[in-house]
Amino acid sequence: MAAIHPFDSQQVEIGSQASETATASSLTSRDDLTAIHAQSDLPDYVHKSRWQPFGIDWHIALSGYQPIRCSKREAQSHVWTVENGLAIETITGNKRHFLSSLKRPNPFASNTPTKRHHALDSKVFRQALLKWHILDQVSLRKATSDAHNDLLSIVNLDTELLTITSHSTMREEVITLYMTSLGIVKGYLAKAKSKVTLSFDIWTAGNKLPLLGIVAHYIDYNYELKVVLLALLEINGSHSGENIAAHLLSVIERFNLCNKLGFFMADNASSNDKALKILKQSISTIDPQKHRLRCLGHIINLTSQAILLGTDKDCLNVEDKTTDEIDEDVAQFAALIRTAEEEKRLHYWRSKGPVGKAHNFCVYVSSSTQREKDFRAAQKTVAGDNSALYQVVRDGGVRWNSTFAMIERLIQLRDPVDYYAQREGRLNSHIKEDTLTSDDWKDLADFKELLEPLKFLSTRQQGNAINGSHGALWEWLSTLDMCLSAFEEKRTDTELCESSFYKACITLGWKKLDKYYELSDYAPAYRAAIALHPAFKAAWFRKHWLTSHPSWIDKAVATTRSMWNGYVKEHKRASKGMRSESSESRDLSRFDQYNLIDEEEEKADELQRYLDAPIEKVQNPILWWQAHEAQYPLLSEMAFDLLAAPAMSAECERVFSRGGRVLGHDRPRTHGDLAEATECLRAWIILGLIQL
Repeated sequence: MAAIHPFDSQQVEIGSQASETATASSLTSRDDLTAIHAQSDLPDYVHKSRWQPFGIDWHIALSGYQPIRCSKREAQSHVWTVENGLAIETITGNKRHFLSSLKRPNPFASNTPTKRHHALDSKVFRQALLKWHILDQVSLRKATSDAHNDLLSIVNLDTELLTITSHSTMREEVITLYMTSLGIVKGYLAKAKSKVTLSFDIWTAGNKLPLLGIVAHYIDYNYELKVVLLALLEINGSHSGENIAAHLLSVIERFNLCNKLGFFMADNASSNDKALKILKQSISTIDPQKHRLRCLGHIINLTSQAILLGTDKDCLNVEDKTTDEIDEDVAQFAALIRTAEEEKRLHYWRSKGPVGKAHNFCVYVSSSTQREKDFRAAQKTVAGDNSALYQVVRDGGVRWNSTFAMIERLIQLRDPVDYYAQREGRLNSHIKEDTLTSDDWKDLADFKELLEPLKFLSTRQQGNAINGSHGALWEWLSTLDMCLSAFEEKRTDTELCESSFYKACITLGWKKLDKYYELSDYAPAYRAAIALHPAFKAAWFRKHWLTSHPSWIDKAVATTRSMWNGYVKEHKRASKGMRSESSESRDLSRFDQYNLIDEEEEKADELQRYLDAPIEKVQNPILWWQAHEAQYPLLSEMAFDLLAAPAMSAECERVFSRGGRVLGHDRPRTHGDLAEATECLRAWIILGLIQL
C-alpha cells in the first residue's frame, strides 16, 4: 500500500511544520509510482531511534507525521516518489495504522502555512502523565506501552521526545515525586491546630504483600478535619508488637510527629497493645492505656461473630463462658469450615442453628445456574409472573454483615424459599435437612432484629467525621452504650424463657460488648469527647446513667477533669519556659499586686465555666469550638484533639480497598515501596496537599 506525506527536503525533523494535508483519498497504488531508490545505504529521512529498550533500532521521520518504527532492513526497503510536492511512501509490510491516520487532516498542517497555537511544555506534560498514572492507578507497563505512546504522538508529535518508554523510568519518577512531596505534607502536619491521631491496620494484598497502613487524623489551620494517608509499609517478618512498633516509629520520625501525637486507633489485637508499650520506650509522652483507642467497627464485628458463631445449638449453657473462650470457639469454627469436605462442612453449619441451615440453603441454590433458574421459577409460581425476582444472598461464612444480608433476603422471600425447599427436598437429602421450620423462621426474625442496630450503627460510624459526626470519637461510647442497652433489654425480655439457642446468643453478644465497655475506663478520651461536645456536656451522662449507674456520672466528669488537668500542667510548663518577670510587673505596687488576676488560674477554670454554661443545639462541634476559641483558648485545644480522633480505623480499610487495584493478583511484581508512593501520592493529590 502507499501513503502520502507532506514533503520538504529541507525539513525532516520530528514535529516540523508541514505544508500539505494528506487524506485517505490521496492514496495511490504501487503500480502507479515511479520508484526512486536511495543512493546511500539509508535515506536521509531515516534516523537512529531512541527506543532501544523495546528492540527497535530505526524509524523514519518525515515532516509533520509520527515516525514509523521499524528495523534497519525495513527502513532500507521503503520506496519514495515525489509528486506535486508530496512524498509518496510505498510501505512493505502491515502498517495499517497509517491508513487510519490519513482519514483526517494532519493536525499540524493546513492549506496555508501556520504555526502551532502553543509549544508543548515538557514539565507540564510529564506532570500530567504522572498524575494520570497515579490517580487512575495505571500499571507501569500500560503507562509506558507502545500503544499508549503512539496515541499521544498522534495528538502532538512533540510527545515522542517526552513520553516515558521504560517502566523502570516511570517507577523512578513516581518514587522521586513521593520523596519530594514528603516535605510539603510535613509542613501541613506541623501547622495543624490539633494533635495528630494515627490509625493503623495490617492487610495482606492480593499479590500476597503484607502491608501496614498508617493514616493521620488532625484539624488543620483552617479548622477542617483532615484524614491523610501517611504510609503503606511492607512488613517483613511476623505481625508482632515489636515489628509494628518499629514501623510506627519510622513513620512518626519521618513526618516529625514525636511532639504532635494525640491518640492511636487500631483493632483489638493484643499485638497492637504491645506495640504502644514498646513505642513508649522511644517516645516518653505516649501512655499505652490512655492513648490507646479501640476500633468500634472491630468491636461490633467481634460481637456479631460471637452471636452467630460463638456456640452450638447443643451447648446452651454459656453464662460461665469467658470472652476469650468465645473467641477461641469462633476461630476453631472458622478453621473447620475452611478445611472440611462438603459433607462435614454442611454438618458444622447445621450446628449453628437456623442461621447455619439458612447458610447451607443459600449455598445450595447459588451453586449452579440451573438451581438459580429453578428458584426464580418458584418465585413466579408463588408471587406471579409479574413479580420482581431476587437472588438469594450467599453470606461470606464468618463475615457477619453478609450473614445479616442473607437473613434479611430470606425473610423477604420466605414463601418462595419454603416452596422451593419442599419441592427440591424430594430429590436431594441435603436440602431436606436444611429446610427451615416455622420455629427456625421465628428465630431468624429474632436474629435480624438483634443484629439490625449493630448493622445500622457500624455503617453510620464508618465516615470520617468531616463535620464532627458520623465517625467521631464522641460517638464511640454512645454507640457502645446504645448497643449494650439493647442487649440488656433483650436479656431481660428472655430471662424467664426456657433455654434456647437464641437466648444463648444474646448472652454471648452481651458479654462481648460488656468487655469493651469496661476497657473504655482506661482511656479518658471516650468520656471527655462527649463532655466537650457542646450539645451534650455532662447532661448526656445524667440522661443515660442516672437510673442504672448514677455513680458513673461523677466518674465521667472526674475523668474529663483529670485529662483537662494534664493540658493545664503541660501549658504551665511550656509557659514557664518562655516567661520571665517583666520590668512592668516588678514596678507594680503592693495594691496592684494584690488585685492582679493570674492568667494561668483563669485558664485552669475554663472547663468549669464551659460545663456550667447551658448546652446548645449544635450540628458541627468543630465550628462551635472555632467560634468559641477566644472564650476557651486552652480548652479548645483539648476539644480539637478529641474531635480529630476517629471512632474506628475505617479509613485504613478504604486505603486497602483502593490499593487492591495497585496490588491485585494481576500485579504480582509490584513492590511495597512503589505501592506506598503511588497510594500516598494519590491521596495527597485528591486532598489538594500537593499540586500536579
